[in-house]
Amino acid sequence: MIRPLSFKPFLQIGRYQVSQYDESWLRDAIVSAGQAANHDMDVLVDDLVSGVNHYLEHRCPKRVLKVESLIDRISLMLDQVGLSAVAQELPAAAPPVTIALDELAKEGRYELAFFGTLRNDIEDLREHGVSELRFTGMREAIFALTGAARWSPRCRGMQDELEAFLVAIPNCLANA
Repeated sequence: MIRPLSFKPFLQIGRYQVSQYDESWLRDAIVSAGQAANHDMDVLVDDLVSGVNHYLEHRCPKRVLKVESLIDRISLMLDQVGLSAVAQELPAAAPPVTIALDELAKEGRYELAFFGTLRNDIEDLREHGVSELRFTGMREAIFALTGAARWSPRCRGMQDELEAFLVAIPNCLANA
């Protein structure tokens, strides 16, 4: 496995691994925990996020780190610096995840399996704290699911069905 240039470990979120992530999701989780604990985190959040980034880039011994393990470590860090109330409120959080629809379509090869797997993956990612989902490869997925070589009315119908499915999911971005 090749590690990204930032030397941060991959984050394991359900069956997905995220290699490129920034700290905005982490900042939001810490601020949210502070609000829930009635503690103003504006002064501390940058230092806390910087400390987590330093750990990920320089001290984390793993190439793949489960997002739950990272959240547990952050909670412990908050507890150790006297922010136990904030640590108790820290939500399950994860960075945005991109789902490659074309790869998913190749796994399922037919519509029912594709939509079932997609629904299960989305539910699993939500349970792991993912609040933002992105999708790529829609056109290729449609070709794989319909078996068409060229765009056809059947492809358009499948596109409409897939777009309707994705629109029903909050905080999703179809970058297809």
